[in-house]
Amino acid sequence: MKLAAKLILAALIVALVILRADEPVHAPGYINWTPAPTTSSGLSGTSKPREESTSPPRAGEMLSYRISWENFATAATATISVAGRLYFYGLNVWHLQASFSTANPVRRLFTIDDKFESLADFRTLASHHYEMDLQELGKGRTQLFRPSQGGSPPPGDGIIVDVPEGTYDPLGALFALRVANWDHPLSAHVFDGKQIYEMTAEKGGEETVSVPAGRFKAERFNVQMQSAVASNAPPVTLTIWLTLDDSRVPVAIEAALPFGSLRAELTSATGSR
Repeated sequence: MKLAAKLILAALIVALVILRADEPVHAPGYINWTPAPTTSSGLSGTSKPREESTSPPRAGEMLSYRISWENFATAATATISVAGRLYFYGLNVWHLQASFSTANPVRRLFTIDDKFESLADFRTLASHHYEMDLQELGKGRTQLFRPSQGGSPPPGDGIIVDVPEGTYDPLGALFALRVANWDHPLSAHVFDGKQIYEMTAEKGGEETVSVPAGRFKAERFNVQMQSAVASNAPPVTLTIWLTLDDSRVPVAIEAALPFGSLRAELTSATGSR
């Protein structure tokens, strides 16, 4: 189930406390930051920004999901939220958050309560800071990463990770999928706190998707995550459905994995419009 949590985040791209957009963001552990005004941003294909977009991120958004696994209709729950914008050591960033918890009866075997924090570049969504607070099977650990983005060491605390320029963390990758204009397939690197993946994604067809939050017209996207280190390892294949409106909300995500099939379905959404 540890792998399940990370892959849902890598899809949510699991892979997964909402604050009002006009209130200060309280972020323990982050230093040298001040609130920044909220505007919109977007990507075109990779990490090149568009000048104007009505697409996410949107400060104040919170998305909640139930995650089914094999015969368990609700094996876990996840939330993804946009706490707002910050200036972090002079960098203009989005503060993205996610949490993942197993639910009974799976929780009786695997007690997992993980939280994730991302500071993603306001324009490109590339990762500047990625934090994991992992509470799994009675053991807890917190890890902070500072992706170097191919340049000089970034500011702040945590482990410096040398990654290619434009690399996303899992939360930034999710929003990259949501704001891309899809003139051509998306190709990017994703660092999940352990290794770097080569992510490719392409648009499929339009479908109507029914989830606990309602019935939505959506576009299907096919995503592959291939390890950049172990190129002979089989890729993780994901399918994600995004609403056709400007919010581009992920209403469902599916993954076929060695330990069973996972499906995340939207149960509620606030602040998306």
